[in-house]
Amino acid sequence: MNQLITGLAELEHDIEQIKFQRQQPITPPQPPLEDDLGRMSAEAVLTQYEAAAKAVEEMGDAVKERVRNIAGALLECDADMKEIAETAASIREKGKHVQVQIEEASALSSSIRSACIEFKKKVGLP
Repeated sequence: MNQLITGLAELEHDIEQIKFQRQQPITPPQPPLEDDLGRMSAEAVLTQYEAAAKAVEEMGDAVKERVRNIAGALLECDADMKEIAETAASIREKGKHVQVQIEEASALSSSIRSACIEFKKKVGLP
């Protein structure tokens, strides 16, 4: 019940304020003078130029970020290229080692074949 009375009192107060506001004379806004129009136009143009400048700066920030990303990618690429060069050098060395083993095996095989031929001749086999 107490809340109802408080709510009614607030409602009466709000109604009195609205009545008081309606009694106040309404003054129409004054049309801006030509000087004000020029000043307002100049401010509007300045605001647009400032917005354009900020947009260009933001694009510059985006370009800087992309350049940082590219620089990071280049560093990774350099590391990858070093790894590739090391792998290629390792493969070449392995190839040389295998070549030497094949040549040694071929020479050994040729030596064994010659020894067999000589042995056959000594034993008298065809």
